[in-house]
Amino acid sequence: MAYSRNQKHRNQSDTNSRNHDPKKKNFKRRKRLTRQDYQIPGIPTGVKVPEGSSIDQALQRFRKMMKHTGIIQEVKDKRYYIKPNQVRKVEKERAIGMMKSEQRKIDRSNSNKHTWTAIIDGIAR
Repeated sequence: MAYSRNQKHRNQSDTNSRNHDPKKKNFKRRKRLTRQDYQIPGIPTGVKVPEGSSIDQALQRFRKMMKHTGIIQEVKDKRYYIKPNQVRKVEKERAIGMMKSEQRKIDRSNSNKHTWTAIIDGIAR
């Protein structure tokens, strides 16, 4: 088989022309979109849909942003009125539960430490 002057081996030939299927379209790689592509300058809670991106991705980013800023939780909390006394009671119960959980973790880590006793000549040391 004859090779062109600039071509040293058959493997280095132009594979695009040899394996090209005329029915398949040539797809260009899309630019990977970053956080800045979705942000609207000056509007911290707004999301824009960049060209070539789906609205689902923009919606997903919007939901994530709302969850991160705490707006969704605030709306859920304000669905109905809770008396201040009830709020304090719930916070106190949550704090007690967290303290119990921390104490359980400490107890569990301390219970794994075994104390070994050696018996030498009938005497425990």
